[in-house]
Amino acid sequence: MPISQRTCGGCSTPGAGRLFQLHIYAALAQQEREFIAGRTRDALASLKARAESGDAEAQAKVARRDAGRRKAHEAGNRAAVAAVVATADAYAQTVVNHLKAARFDGITSLAGCADYLNRHGVKTRRGAAFAPMTVKRLAARLGITFPRREEQRLPLKDMPG
Repeated sequence: MPISQRTCGGCSTPGAGRLFQLHIYAALAQQEREFIAGRTRDALASLKARAESGDAEAQAKVARRDAGRRKAHEAGNRAAVAAVVATADAYAQTVVNHLKAARFDGITSLAGCADYLNRHGVKTRRGAAFAPMTVKRLAARLGITFPRREEQRLPLKDMPG
């Protein structure tokens, strides 16, 4: 009988044994990660100790490691940020006409714009419904402005401009 059909500790739910096995495997994998991290930490401490005691080869390895980490961090962070910005800009361009249409239809609040976008089936980049803050950030990225709340409450005769 396959493991998924067996009972596990009195449970007769098919798959319960398989779920238990997955938990065991996950715990073993976590333990192995901790072992590897410990060995790496110990080896690095040993290398640094040798470098501090004057071992030229160890000093060179530590210097190369530090330089490589700095370079990777600077390039990696810049590249990651640039990729996120590019993705957000590309998505914003796909929604810009919807925001302009909402403004053209007389919608002046962020909440109203969020409702408009949700009614028209427009989703955020992550596939969720729009909220007023999402609209605010998207509009700021596109340079589209909405009146502030105080301006929306003023009677028409007191509106600026």
